[in-house]
Amino acid sequence: MIRPLARVDLRTIGRLWLALMAAGAEADPSYRTVDDPLAAFAPIIEQEWTRTDPFVRCFVAGPAGAPFAFVTLYPLIRPPVLAMPPAALIGDVFVAPEHRRGGIGRQLVAAAASAAHGAGFPGLEVGTLVRDARAVAFWKGLGFVEQRVTLVRGAS
Repeated sequence: MIRPLARVDLRTIGRLWLALMAAGAEADPSYRTVDDPLAAFAPIIEQEWTRTDPFVRCFVAGPAGAPFAFVTLYPLIRPPVLAMPPAALIGDVFVAPEHRRGGIGRQLVAAAASAAHGAGFPGLEVGTLVRDARAVAFWKGLGFVEQRVTLVRGAS
């Protein structure tokens, strides 16, 4: 059921990504998008999320053309002075509400972790909105721990 994103999935994945953005705004009203976020972000979905180097960048759950969940993954560039293993950054995870609580999110993260590790990126990092308690609990439940804090000023 978990598979790499295919071009046939692009229309549906765009709608899922919009739902993720709406969930972010619901959790934190300062999290706002531009007027037409999908038009602005569609090239990234098409050009970046379909990449497979150095690992698959997006995994989905669901049939071809109709995924209901996804995870994205990017190589993380670390400063060469840090004694830390190469890592991948989980960019986005979303599971449609009617498919939640069944382990799909965990399976997606496991697929992403396996792909990254297989390509020589054993570490994983993720960021989430601090006000999204459900997301924070999800990541902590998967064994992620706080390492640093991002502070913002004048961003709202």
